[in-house]
Amino acid sequence: MKVFLLGAILLLAFVVRAIDLNGQSLFIDEFSEISHAKNSVTEIIYANDSAPPLFPIALKAWIAFWQTDASARWFSVVCGVASVLCVWGIGRRLVDDATGLAAAFVTAILPMHVFYSQFVRCYSLMFLCVALDLWLLLRALDRDRIGDWIAFVVVAVLGAYTHYYFVIFLPVSILVICWSRHHWWIGKRAVAAYAAVGIAMLPLLWLLPGDLAFQKGLRDPRPLNAATFGYTYFSIFNGYTLGPSTSELQTMTARQAIRGAAPWAAAVGVILLVLGYAGWRRLRGERSLLVILALGVLPVAILGFLSIAGGLNYNVRFVTWIMIAAAVWLGAGIAAGRRQRLVQLACAALILLSALAFYNHHWVARYEEEDLRGAASYLHAHATTNDTVYVVSDYLADLMRYYLGDKWHVVELPSPGNVNHVVHNNTDARQAADLATDASGRQAWLIYSRPFHGDPEGLLLKTLESRDSLELAATCPGVAIYRGEHPHVAAK
Repeated sequence: MKVFLLGAILLLAFVVRAIDLNGQSLFIDEFSEISHAKNSVTEIIYANDSAPPLFPIALKAWIAFWQTDASARWFSVVCGVASVLCVWGIGRRLVDDATGLAAAFVTAILPMHVFYSQFVRCYSLMFLCVALDLWLLLRALDRDRIGDWIAFVVVAVLGAYTHYYFVIFLPVSILVICWSRHHWWIGKRAVAAYAAVGIAMLPLLWLLPGDLAFQKGLRDPRPLNAATFGYTYFSIFNGYTLGPSTSELQTMTARQAIRGAAPWAAAVGVILLVLGYAGWRRLRGERSLLVILALGVLPVAILGFLSIAGGLNYNVRFVTWIMIAAAVWLGAGIAAGRRQRLVQLACAALILLSALAFYNHHWVARYEEEDLRGAASYLHAHATTNDTVYVVSDYLADLMRYYLGDKWHVVELPSPGNVNHVVHNNTDARQAADLATDASGRQAWLIYSRPFHGDPEGLLLKTLESRDSLELAATCPGVAIYRGEHPHVAAK
């Protein structure tokens, strides 16, 4: 029966992640990752891209095997489903079999876990490495066999070469050992295992400076604060698709964001209150409670400290594996109180909330990624390769070229040939508008998307519209397509 239930949960996890997997356009980060994976292994290793090279190398092999870019998201799906199995193993070793099954079920439907299991970045693989390594660590603590410690070392090294922030797991895992053994000596084999991991990670010190400089150069650092701390845990249950969207958050004040998220946060809070209390009653007095708290709180605290002390960007995606703690805690509550009406209602509400978050992400335009694939389809039907296609924000131009094809003339705005330029004032807007209405003799199209990066106050768009040079031709989720003609073309 337990095997059947576990199989059903894994099937559910797969189905939820497979539905409409490639229904949306690639996000710019996904496109960058796929493009990076097409480089040679040497180029991948030496590239400064803010992360170690394991994920793009693995993705390169995956795409080469399937021979299509459309397979890229399936790699994350496989990692996501495999990590559900690992959470089952963690739950049953920390608590009991019923908790393991319930924790796996919670992970299977958690909106954030589903989100990153459909996203072409290293976070699904990093979650898998943490979950598998924790499972192996718990097994090594139970049996203390050399083979188990070797397996722990291998997976830890793979995790470190997947993302630098995997290293946060290592001190947390040491606390897991100490609390499991009731003393601060972790044992000779554990010491040897961590020493081996440390030695194997030394080459990362050679790669780290360039990757760190790249990350700092992407944007102004956003360290941990009270608002982002609260959103970290809320996002586990909203998957970025309940309350304000990620695009809306870019232009909202903290007060506006809190007001928009409040109804959904209240719903999540009620669910956590019921299931969390049931979980606490099951776990109180057990060593596993401290382990779960460490897994759920310390990674955020450590990452927050690094963001403040090191001037780095804080983002929950760097420690998505705090979901393991949430799943086991809630799983313990579901397993212990499964015959209680209130727990049943809370579990049903969690399922409903997760389903709504999934629906919003895939079929509500407000939460969908920018549909540059749809914009390209429109241009293929209504424009020609002799036209000029301007793109705001500028860093989306390469993704537009990807969907349009090499023959199309795509130009970045506000600064052609450059990316990450921003319209700061009316002078910048006029200069960019002049470039978009030059005397090239081409009909112009403007793909306007994510204005908060290239045109945060809408000054460029207002300037172009004031010249009667644009008309709205079509819209796609997150994208407006404007059609315009250069003055001398319109006069002919």
